[in-house]
Formats: sequence, C-alpha cells, structure tokens
Amino acid sequence: MEKRAIRFFLALGVICMPLSALATEKQDDRYTLIDNLFQRAHQIAHTAEGMDLMHQSAELCENYLEQDPQDYELLWRYARSAGEYAESAYILQNQLPQNNWKDICRDWGQKGIDAASKAQQIAPERVEAYCWRTVCMDKFVKSAGIMNAVYEGALPKTKHDVKSGYQLDPAYLGHLTTYSYAMFLCRLPMWIEGSPKSKWTRAYEYYKEYSAATRDNFTELFEADVRAAHTGQFLLDVNEQLKLPDCEKTQNYRDARIYLEFALQSPRPVYRDWAAEQLQRLNAIDGVKKIAGIRDKQAN
Repeated sequence: MEKRAIRFFLALGVICMPLSALATEKQDDRYTLIDNLFQRAHQIAHTAEGMDLMHQSAELCENYLEQDPQDYELLWRYARSAGEYAESAYILQNQLPQNNWKDICRDWGQKGIDAASKAQQIAPERVEAYCWRTVCMDKFVKSAGIMNAVYEGALPKTKHDVKSGYQLDPAYLGHLTTYSYAMFLCRLPMWIEGSPKSKWTRAYEYYKEYSAATRDNFTELFEADVRAAHTGQFLLDVNEQLKLPDCEKTQNYRDARIYLEFALQSPRPVYRDWAAEQLQRLNAIDGVKKIAGIRDKQAN
C-alpha cells in the first residue's frame, strides 16, 4: 500500500510539472539532436558523406520549423546548417556536376539568410543569428559574385550584421565574430567603406584584436584551416596596402607563413591549394628581400 502511494505521488508530481518545463525538455532534445548531427557532419565536411549529413541537419531543422516557425534556437541552427551545407558544396565543387555547387551556394545561402533574418527579428540581442547570417551571405556571394551582391543592396546589411555580431559578443565561437569583421572590412568596395587605406587600417585593427586572443590556440578553433588560409593572405595584403614599420612587416610575414603552412595541411583541397598559392607569393617576397639585402651589403 505504501509503495503504491509513493508511486502515485511520484506520478502526480510529473503530471503537475509545469507544461513549460516539459516543453523546454522537449525543445532541448531537438536542439541536442540537431547539434550532434551538425558536429558529425562538420568533422567530415570535406567528404561527400559529410555533405550529405550536413544536408540532413538542415532538413531536420526545416521539419522542426514547420511545427514551430518562431523558434529562435531552431532558426539560427537552420542558418548554421544551411551555410555549412553550402560550404561543403564549395569545397567539393570538383566532385559535383558542372556548376551545381553554385546553385547550392546560392539557394542554401539564401535559405540561411532568410532564417537568420527572421531570428534577428525575434531576438535582436542574441549574437548567433548575426554571425550565421554573415556566413550564409559569404556562401551566397561565392555563387552570385560580389557585384551582384552590391547591386542587390546586400553589402550594407551584411556590414551591419558583422558589426552587430562583433559588438554583441566579440569572443563568440573562438572570436569568429571579430575575425569576420576584420576579413569583411578589407573586402568592401571603396564606395562603401571609403579609401583603401581606411578599410585596410580598420581591418588590421580588428585583426590584431583577434590575433591577440587566438594566436596561441588558433589550430584548435572552429574552421581553423579556413581562417588560417584567409589570415595568411590577409597579412600579405596588409603589408602591401599599409605603410608599416619594417619590424612589424617582418613579423606579419612570419605569422603569415605559420598560418599558411597550417592551412596547407587542410583536408579540404580548396583551402589547401589556396594556401599553397599564397606560400608561393610569400616565397617570392622573401626572395626579393634576400636579393635586396645582398645588394645593400655589396653597396656598403
């Protein structure tokens, strides 16, 4: 009798649990399922299997959003999966039918943009939607081209997203928001950002903030190989665009080599080839510097 009473009150406790608590538990299960699938996909994103898993994670978000279209957590996760699915298509472009990767980048980049925009309206104080909308726009631009993005008026909005993400949380996802702000500024056309010197100066300032926070562990960051390839080229460009002290330029060249040699080990051919190309550029610069040094010694 006593055991029955205990079971009764335990059951009553579950029945009387606030519906909001039960709903939260159900939602958490959905988010965990999506996150786990995303992580599995991202670990092998450079393979066809990884691309398929990323597509599944995006479709899973779509299915949940049909039931709950105003769920912020689902919306930003959908933008994340859509953007990374488009990234997988970009990486595997040589293994896909002709120009199919462009269709995927354009279509899924746009889907991610739409989802992130909706999430921003629901929770404008949260960082995730700003960050992943920027990622999705990057994939869209890879397909449509920078000039089409300018024509459609997308860049001012993206600039707002990048800046907002940085302001809300500069350390989000391994300082991805700070990194994105630096890389975005240097890519802006002059008529949006101002003079070339102005955009490179500002981009360099945010890069130095990013570097100070991540240089000791950059190999462990989310999308470390992609960031390394971008950063290596960025440092070479900065040394060309800005008048920096010789000692600072030398350090930038050293750092560029570290980043590019790491990116050279990427499992993703696109970024591996990009790193190799930029290393050739750096080696050529080193060769010119050595010749100049020999001539200076001979002159003295």
